[in-house]
Amino acid sequence: MAQRYQAWKDRSTMTEPGTASWDVSISEADFAKLIAGFESQSMDDKWNVWSEEESHGGDMLVHFARSWTGQKVWILHLEANEGEGNTGGKIKGITWAQKLGEIHISEEQGKRDATIMSRALLGCEVEALPDYCYASRLPAFELRAPRSIITLCAIFPRPITTTTTTTTTTTIPVTTTMASLIRNAGRLRAPFLGANARVAHKAPIAPQRRYASAAAAAVADSGEHSFFPDEPRQPIVKTEIPGPESKKAIERLSKVFDTRSLNMMADYSQSYGNYIADLDGNVLLDVYAQIASIPVGYNNPSLLLAATSPEMASAIINRPALGNFPQHDWADILESGILSVAPKGLNQVFTAQAGSDANELAYKAAFMWRRQQQRGGASADFSQEDIDSSMNNKAPGAPDMSILSFKTGFHGRLFGSLSTTRSKPIHKLDIPAFDWPQAPFPVLKYPLHEHEAENAAEEQRCLDATEHIITTFHNPPAAVVIEPIQSEGGDNHATPNFFRGLREITKKHNVLLIVDEVQTGVGATGKFWAHEHWGLSTPPDMVTFSKKAQTAGYYFGNNDLRPNKPYRQFNTWMGDPARAILFRSIIQEIKRMDLVNSTAAVGDYLFDGLQRLSERFPQEIQNLRGKGQGTFIAFDNVRRDEVLKKAKGEGVNIGGSGERAVRLRPMLIFQKQHADLLLERLERVFLS
Repeated sequence: MAQRYQAWKDRSTMTEPGTASWDVSISEADFAKLIAGFESQSMDDKWNVWSEEESHGGDMLVHFARSWTGQKVWILHLEANEGEGNTGGKIKGITWAQKLGEIHISEEQGKRDATIMSRALLGCEVEALPDYCYASRLPAFELRAPRSIITLCAIFPRPITTTTTTTTTTTIPVTTTMASLIRNAGRLRAPFLGANARVAHKAPIAPQRRYASAAAAAVADSGEHSFFPDEPRQPIVKTEIPGPESKKAIERLSKVFDTRSLNMMADYSQSYGNYIADLDGNVLLDVYAQIASIPVGYNNPSLLLAATSPEMASAIINRPALGNFPQHDWADILESGILSVAPKGLNQVFTAQAGSDANELAYKAAFMWRRQQQRGGASADFSQEDIDSSMNNKAPGAPDMSILSFKTGFHGRLFGSLSTTRSKPIHKLDIPAFDWPQAPFPVLKYPLHEHEAENAAEEQRCLDATEHIITTFHNPPAAVVIEPIQSEGGDNHATPNFFRGLREITKKHNVLLIVDEVQTGVGATGKFWAHEHWGLSTPPDMVTFSKKAQTAGYYFGNNDLRPNKPYRQFNTWMGDPARAILFRSIIQEIKRMDLVNSTAAVGDYLFDGLQRLSERFPQEIQNLRGKGQGTFIAFDNVRRDEVLKKAKGEGVNIGGSGERAVRLRPMLIFQKQHADLLLERLERVFLS
């Protein structure tokens, strides 16, 4: 076997190797299994294990390496027992990679991981270490079955026996996996084996991708650290999209659910990192990311770990009505998560369910604030006329006020938020709307540096119109709501000067400024919040959020934005602790991997690549925009829908917005190698 793996050995590397003595006795059977090793047979095998004689001393070295990169993770130093009647041997020592990605691996963890791998992959019965689970920390080597699923403590008190489709029977007395729990309910795949599992044969650990081209191999060898080292290296397109299996699933679903807006039928058990899979084996680089709402990758191991914590289980099973029965640690959850990334100057939060909901609640807060001011402050009570007229939807109890929004803006599909949405008629048709005003949003010319004077004049025109509306509209605005980048409306940008001017106008006229960061927030623009690019003298009054946060709500700092009485800003759930816990884990991942700064750098790299591509294909990439805004990049294309369809055929899932914009919404884990792939596939589309 050593000869068979000569090519792997020639290119194998180990990151920051460490060596330690071990002195663990092993049986003859285990000794033989370690020497025999494991040869990857298909894309489903993640590891190669081989042995060779040590160059000095005659002992045996057992190498564990990733099957598609050859990167060594552990080397076990074996010594056979000597003398008549002696069998087996011992593990004299271990060499292990002390750093995998951004994770430092201690000696203890290296030994634990090697023990687990020997048990799971080779069927060894190594009893060198006590049984354990990974509930307390993330496993260093991210064992997955078949995608990113890590070994987790089961909540079941009794052993679980599972029979897989490949006839492997596994008994898992103490630990099991999220993957096996999910797959037992449907399409069962080979589960990952627990720490003390007994195996009938050497089952594959997880599927991997071979390089589809020399270009892919070059990307893999470029030296850039990959946030998801086990994700596919190239898209895989096996069928048309949708393929036959997807079409069957769509037909079935359409009988009970409206599928007319369907993009693709996804298989999330096979999606990982930046790649989304479907039922036909197609695996696409996803730069749309569930309409910009997946922050740190599909099946992120850290999030899977958080999903199985007792804290999460309690939040799901005992979902509290937060306004009446908040859980005892709700303040801890908020302070360690949502509020830990609060925009500057905003130290309070009202949690919600979704982006539309967050905006709707922010509007309510603005109206209640304005009426409190008019009555003389929070201490002033309602008049009887206020009370009586409110029940008839009449003023003064139901006041004639408004929220000012901007042309081509999008703020949601509920009644209040829909009244401020101006992106597409399809969202608004047949729905009664409030009599609320809209101001013009700047229409900039590109490239920006060639049209500075014209664009400055355009922005001033829009600011003048906005101020005029605030001072003259018959239903006075209590607040102005605006997106940092109009996303659904076509990825429309304005300069920081425009937003600074808008803030001064709202302050001048005592109107609140609500910044809708539902799509722009949580790092995508190279800042955690997009409005940080503006350099405001005072913060917005409220900032709404959702999507990548996987929860929703609005931040505020002014105590007067709390209603003067309870139950005025209220609903049954008032958010969801489970989603807040998830956002906390997302924040931890973002900080651990420095994803905001990474997104800023990758965005610059991608923009430069698109700029070069636009010089070759000026009719395909028009009005390229988003420079300096992370990966929040877009361009116009007159055949936009055709481009999106062809891109999917080339293995890339891209979204559109407005009438002809191609909008890029990759995850925060999108890196330069993904940008290279995206540029390559766009070039193919433009040439077709």
